[in-house]
Order: sequence, then C-alpha cells, then structure tokens
Amino acid sequence: MLHIPRQILILFVVIALLIFGRIIFSGSQYYLFLFWNIFLAFVPFVISRIVSLISKKDDSKYIGVLIAGAFLWLITFPNAPYLVTDVIHLGHNRLMPVWYDAILLFLTAWVGMLFTFYSLSNIEKSLRTKFSQIKTEVILGLAILLSSFGIYLGRFLRWNSWDVITNPTELTFDILDIFMHPSRHGEAFGFTIVMLIFISVSYYAWKSGHENK
Repeated sequence: MLHIPRQILILFVVIALLIFGRIIFSGSQYYLFLFWNIFLAFVPFVISRIVSLISKKDDSKYIGVLIAGAFLWLITFPNAPYLVTDVIHLGHNRLMPVWYDAILLFLTAWVGMLFTFYSLSNIEKSLRTKFSQIKTEVILGLAILLSSFGIYLGRFLRWNSWDVITNPTELTFDILDIFMHPSRHGEAFGFTIVMLIFISVSYYAWKSGHENK
C-alpha cells in the first residue's frame, strides 16, 4: 500500500487553498501549472516505493522489473527537486502581493524536496539490499548528479522526462553540444554542481534528522 507522508498531504492542501484563493481574488489561473508539477514530482516517489518493495523479494525473476523501475525512477526523479526552480516565476504575474506568491512557491518547493527526500530514501534502502554501503553511496551520488543535470535540461532547455523515450535523438544532440562546447555552456555545469551540492546536503541533513528521532 502506498503511504503518502502526512506533512506532504497537509502542505498540498495549503497549496491548493492558496492557488484557488489566488484565482478568486485575482481572476488569474497563472499558478495552476503547479498542480501538474507536483504530480510529476509525485511520480518518482511512487516508483521508488514500488522499487523498494520489489527489492525485498529475494527472487532473480524480479531483476528485470527492478532494472526497468530504476530506469524509470532515474528519468523522472529530477521532477521532484525541479519544483525548487519554480521560484523563477515569482513576480511574473503581479496580480497578488509578492509575499503571497513567495509563500505559495516556497511551500511548493518544500513539497518537491520532501518528495525528493522520501524518494531517495526508498532507493537507498533498495540499493542497500544489493550493494555495500560504499557502493550504495556512490550510486546514489551519481543518481543525484545526473538528476541535477536533468533539472538543468528541464528548466533551461525545456526538455521533459518522457523525451528520453519519445525524442532521444534531439535530446542527445543537445547534451553532446553541452559537453563538446563547455565554454559556451558554463551555466549548465555551474547549475548542475550547485544543485548536486544542494540536493546532497539537504538529503543527508534530512536523513540525519530522521535517524536521530
């Protein structure tokens, strides 16, 4: 059974009230896209939970399912921390006080990071059933690195997770262009490194707090 943490549910209700309140008082539906973005952040959380449950089964016939699940998780996972970058929309639609929109976007980013933490935690538990602690840390670090780069591709180049399957050729060309001409894409590397540090530090701080409870 899929269990959604209570704090996420509470935050989602508050976000929904703020969005609908904004529509009522401003007449603008500008921030309705946040519901879609939250749903996309929810998807890797669900996949990570499924992977975590399957990884507990000591049966080789599930290996293919685990690999497929891990791949789907990896290409969708950037959608969770991606919500943090939605702060760039602050001030784009000035029909409400900026503090109102700032609170709305902050809460949305918070939900995104909670999905990030729980998703990473599920994957880490799955990895620990198959690998040593060191290998688990390395794999998790690589996943965060790739996801940080994926967030850049989504936010700045407007690629989506499903483009890995539906439009791999053009996506590959854009990625190759970044690495073949690094001097022209300094922002890509800078953003990826900063997001890598941000997600890693945030996750391990969150995990430390949970382990000490």
